[in-house]
Formats: sequence, structure tokens, C-alpha cells
Amino acid sequence: RAAPQDKNLLDQQVEARLSKAKEASGTSALSSFVDSFRFHPRAMAGQIELARRYVAGGKLLEAEMAIGELANHPEPTVAGPANAVLAANYEAAERFELARERYDILARKYSAVLCLDGKTGKDLADAASQRQDIQPLIASREWPSGNVESKVTDLQGAGVGFSNFRYPVTLSDYRGAAPRGQRGQISTGETAFRALDSSGKLISTTSLARPGQQFLSTNHASGKVAGHLMLISYGGELLAIDALKVRPGITSDGLLWRADFTDGDATLRRQNVYVSRPANNNPLLGAGFRNTVAFDRGVGTIGVVNSLGVTYLQGRQLVCVEPLTGKLLWERGGIETDSDVFGDEHKIVVIAPGEKSDQALVYSAIDGSLLDRRMVDPQDH
Repeated sequence: RAAPQDKNLLDQQVEARLSKAKEASGTSALSSFVDSFRFHPRAMAGQIELARRYVAGGKLLEAEMAIGELANHPEPTVAGPANAVLAANYEAAERFELARERYDILARKYSAVLCLDGKTGKDLADAASQRQDIQPLIASREWPSGNVESKVTDLQGAGVGFSNFRYPVTLSDYRGAAPRGQRGQISTGETAFRALDSSGKLISTTSLARPGQQFLSTNHASGKVAGHLMLISYGGELLAIDALKVRPGITSDGLLWRADFTDGDATLRRQNVYVSRPANNNPLLGAGFRNTVAFDRGVGTIGVVNSLGVTYLQGRQLVCVEPLTGKLLWERGGIETDSDVFGDEHKIVVIAPGEKSDQALVYSAIDGSLLDRRMVDPQDH
């Protein structure tokens, strides 16, 4: 533990670097500051300013990733500004229903808190209520009541065959500002991923087709979400999809990056078979699927997903990449295939399957260095 005088000196140096980063134009200096001092309290002020600049520059998913985890911070002077920036971000993305939710939070929880540009949460919510795209949503925010008309139809996909079918993606983890009701579908006929909002409205359809590919297989798909960044495990691949922006038609714009989970023959990917994860008592794992086909020698697992990185198991390699680019941050070899991977922004825990499941390997989330080996009760995971 640092002595008080040393801590004060460190705080002064961090404050000076924050001021210098704010004085610089653009986002590069602020991004470097946040990356360097992420675990210092003053980093939050840098995150909020960085997110504001991302919104101004049209980098909307970047803005959400920068401050999504601050929206529920226990300190009102942090959570208030974070929710205000998120509201502006969702307006810029034309996701007015999400913006209305944030303005409602500002009015209820941060009405007297100075959030942005000297305005309180109430000031910002009142101003938003006068804007054309927000006002109708605020006026109708109460759940509708009255008579209900029902209609019986065939199940979606019935009668169209497996070559033209839509089935849901199982999402097991929501981080940051991710709406808990957002969903995804794999559309085999459109060779695409469909992003849906909490009410079931289609937001975008992102093509997953490779050159010459006419349709997708009917493999199971599962995923995790950070904000509106969806990480989907499907057909031996990890897919990173931007589910924030509204995009008409079928485009590839929402596919940020893709990475192979397996080291088998990619041309046989559509024949892979996945089975459900065995029952477990670890709430951090959730539902998942395992590749059981012999020719795919490597098995993929999505681990920790947050604004700092995406960790996943690729065969016997533990890999961590940047969330929005897929750029490699670090990797470690010698991991048991089919291991469980979970953790947080500080530590990554890996537990091998079968007879070796009594030992947990603990890695640093920052650089992948091995921090500890711990014995665990197999019944706990």
C-alpha cells in the first residue's frame, strides 16, 4: 500500500495527464489516458469525455463501450453524466426508445445532479421531451392497457425447410449498457444474423456469407453481449456484430470481425454439430455449446466479454482481443481443450474439464500472465 504522500503525488500526476489529454484534439490522447489509468478513479472523467468525443465523431458503438459500465456506478456524479452521454449517443444512433429510457433515468434518479454542460438530469430530460423524435415516446411510456386482439398463426419458419429458417441465439451474459431484452437470430436462408431490440423489432440484418456461400447451416448459436456489441459463437467461428445502428436491408456493415474457433477444415464448418453444455453450478458460465465433431480438433469457448477485451478459447490457446477490432492483445498456450473460461476485468479463470477440473488457473486480464493455481471443488463449476 502506498504511503499517503506517495498517493497524493500519484493523484497529482494522473490529474495533470488527464488535463493534458483533454486539451488535445480528437480521441487518441484521451483513449491512451484511459487505457493507461483505467483503474484510477480519475479515469472515469476521461472515459466520459472520451465518449462525448466519440458521439461527436459518429463512433457510436465506441462511445457506448467507453462508458456503458459507468451508467450504474454508485456515485451519482459519475452515473449521471454517463447516462446523459448514453442518451445523446442513442439519439445519434436513431435508437430513440433507448434514448427515452436514459432520459427517464436522468429525470428520476439524477434530477438534481449536474450531468453535462452545467445542466441537471431534469434539465436534460425536459429539453429532450420537446424534441420531435423523443416527445411521443415520453408521452406514451406507460404500458398500454385495454382490449387485446389475438391472432393464431403458424410457428415462424414452419413449412420453409431447414434451408430457410430463423432460430434464436442463446445469450448468456449481458455487460455494460446492454438492454437485457435484446435478441438475435440466425437466418439460414438470408445467410445472415438478425439483431432485434427488446420489443422484437428488427434493427439490422448482417450478412455472414463468405464468397460463394448460398446458405448457412443449422448449427446452434450462442453468445455474450457488451452494450450492443454481440459476440456470437456459430459454426466454428466467433462473430463480432454491431447491433446498435439501424440498418435497412441486408448488409455486411455490422460484421466488425470474425475469428475461427477451430483448427479443422473450414470448408466442413457447415457440417459441424454442437451439443449443450452439461449442467453446472457456476452462474458465470451460463448456457453454451460444444463442438463434438472429430475432424474439428479445436473447440471454441467464449470467455470474458467487456470493454477491455474479448477472451476466448481457440483449441488449446487462450486468446484475448480488442472488442471492436479483433486485434490480438495477448495469448497463452497449453490450455486444456473444452475448458470453462470466466472472470472479470481483472482476472481470467480457466478450469479444465474431466479429471483435471479440480484445478483453476488464474490469469491476468491485462497481459495474460499466470497469477495463481487454485484447487476447486468440481461441484462448484
